[in-house]
Amino acid sequence: MSPRLPLKAPNLPIHIGGSIALWLMLATLACAADSFEENEVARLQGEFTIGKQGRLILLPIKISGKRHDFMLDTGACRSGIDVKLRDIVGRPRGSQLLQTPAGQTMVETYDWPTMTLDGQQIKTDRPIVMVDLTELRRASGAPVHGIIGMDVLRNRLVQIESSRGVLRFLDALPKDLDRLGSRIPIEFNIDGAPYLIGQLADESREKFLIDTGAHGNSLRTSVFDQQLEQKQLRLGSSFRSMTVGGEIEGNRGRVLKLSIGPFEHEGLRVSRVNLSSLGLRYFSRFDVTFDFPGQAVYLRKGENFAQSEPNATSGMALNWIDGKVVVKSVREDGPAATAGIKANDALIAINGKSADDYDHYSLRQLLIYEPGRNVRMRIARDDRQFDVKLVLDED
Repeated sequence: MSPRLPLKAPNLPIHIGGSIALWLMLATLACAADSFEENEVARLQGEFTIGKQGRLILLPIKISGKRHDFMLDTGACRSGIDVKLRDIVGRPRGSQLLQTPAGQTMVETYDWPTMTLDGQQIKTDRPIVMVDLTELRRASGAPVHGIIGMDVLRNRLVQIESSRGVLRFLDALPKDLDRLGSRIPIEFNIDGAPYLIGQLADESREKFLIDTGAHGNSLRTSVFDQQLEQKQLRLGSSFRSMTVGGEIEGNRGRVLKLSIGPFEHEGLRVSRVNLSSLGLRYFSRFDVTFDFPGQAVYLRKGENFAQSEPNATSGMALNWIDGKVVVKSVREDGPAATAGIKANDALIAINGKSADDYDHYSLRQLLIYEPGRNVRMRIARDDRQFDVKLVLDED
């Protein structure tokens, strides 16, 4: 935990909760190392349609009459806006350091522009952070131009039904709390980041960041290594990811057991990074009600509770650039390399369907499940096209 520092300390680091990658961890912004203070923020209410089954949670924010998709990210202590919208933000307020898994990078802060969600203004008394979300858009295939973080959400009641694709801002909790499921306490770090306490197979307790800006789960490096040494974690393949501070690499694995409240899980896939977190893949198993003012989350088993964890790898990372699916990188000796796929190849067709027919989530599902699955692809490289057969490996 960072020491308590004054709110306006110069060059105060803002810690990143995750990384930008092909649905590995999509947390981008971050937690300020300064102490959290209550912020004046307009009331939010209403029901909104979001992506189902663990897709990014995007909210339709209007700025100057134009819609921009902002990602709801509980792993971000501060809200952010993309550099492409620089011309519509308020006056400059200074600069701060972002602490990412790849190192520190300096960012600017600004007064909030006039932003609304269904006619309701969104603004806090802290400046908004400006970041470059280009890599997030490329990695997710989604037109994300901002982040709604915990500075906005801290005093909100947020309900998410992933299987139905619905998000609600509630005025109050129902009188019959049992209908919401099991109540699990939330702890907040001094910077306002929300955490759950989980128990691993060796009965050790671990704090997990609640990170709706990430798809996957993670385990901090020392705990990952300890679980591996004690044979409580099975090592998987490596990964390569982009953050706002640059590229990082690491390992993945599966924890033998993890308990969150009354819910026990076996074989959850986690990435070895600089913090422990639970992302959308975990929370999409439930109907979730975040009672941030009451420092609790209610979890009720949803339609996807028993969904299996990813257990295959294609050995490549993909980007969405100008509407095309482009190979970003290929792991040496992985399935994609064996098939003859190279970085910068464009995917034209997949299993006889146009690559355009797959959204990011459905393509991800195809490529990270069922080891041994044959995936036929038509590839464009330079001025020629050719067909390959990709055989997924076990992860």
